[in-house]
Amino acid sequence: MQSMTNRLLLAVLLCAGCAPAATGGASEDSVVKTAAAAPSGPGLDLSGKRGTPLQSFQLKDVRGVPYRVSKHLGKDVIMISFWATWCGPCKQELAAMSPVYDELAGQGFAYLAISTDGPETLSEVRSYVGSYGYAFPVLLDSKSTVLDKFHPTGTLPFYLLVNRNGEIVEQHQGFSTGDETKLRAKVLSLLGEGS
Repeated sequence: MQSMTNRLLLAVLLCAGCAPAATGGASEDSVVKTAAAAPSGPGLDLSGKRGTPLQSFQLKDVRGVPYRVSKHLGKDVIMISFWATWCGPCKQELAAMSPVYDELAGQGFAYLAISTDGPETLSEVRSYVGSYGYAFPVLLDSKSTVLDKFHPTGTLPFYLLVNRNGEIVEQHQGFSTGDETKLRAKVLSLLGEGS
């Protein structure tokens, strides 16, 4: 409970004034611009654990069906993206990575979007995902159990990139328009390594 409280406090501090327009705060578009303007690039690349094997985990998807990441380990290139409905850059990443997933899924690319929304906003997650018709799996980590293992600060968006050997090759915090092009190139390179 303390961890969740700390994460909520951090989110409020990082996104002060970013409440939805209906409550008198900034609009979602300004939230995206504010967060996207944060520093990105090598300074936020947390790839110090490069080569560490990804520990398998299981979460339920938005329909309540258990989903095991182990079905991809040692076989596919995996991108695990942690996001939340209140995070504008997270939503940008999902939208930008959707066509990349659609293009590369048949070649062995697994894009797993893990929502860290709490139980009180679970219906918003389902509604949001349903409205965009994303084809990639959307999993639920409402207690941030999995997020805490890989990224204890909990700052979003955050992703892990895992090669076909099941090793973490990159960890990164943040998303800016254009990052999807770099990510596509990295994924293609990793897919080529396993051929």
